[in-house]
Amino acid sequence: MIELGIKSWVRKSLVNPNFGLPITPQSFTEKEFFTIYVRSPKNEEAKAVAIKFLYKEGYIYIKNVMRDTQEIRKQFKFLKQRRNLTQNVLKISDNSQSSLLQKAAKVLIEN
Repeated sequence: MIELGIKSWVRKSLVNPNFGLPITPQSFTEKEFFTIYVRSPKNEEAKAVAIKFLYKEGYIYIKNVMRDTQEIRKQFKFLKQRRNLTQNVLKISDNSQSSLLQKAAKVLIEN
């Protein structure tokens, strides 16, 4: 039920920025914060969404939604980019690969 309520609030808040989500009052009166959602399917480009929230007098409001990955990277320089494994694999020449296989076979035979 909570998830449905939050999804409903997000939809309504994107249409009407004055529609806040009521929460338990906090010790501060106003505070802005971000949440970043990243989806990185295997062998595809990562997709990100950054949402700027505002807490004010017992309500949370959506103030801004960023969908442009480059803009998100500029805004949040502390984020690290992880490359797909295929981009990070070291290429081994045939000679060194067969050498590695021979060494591995020796270890297996000796043990």
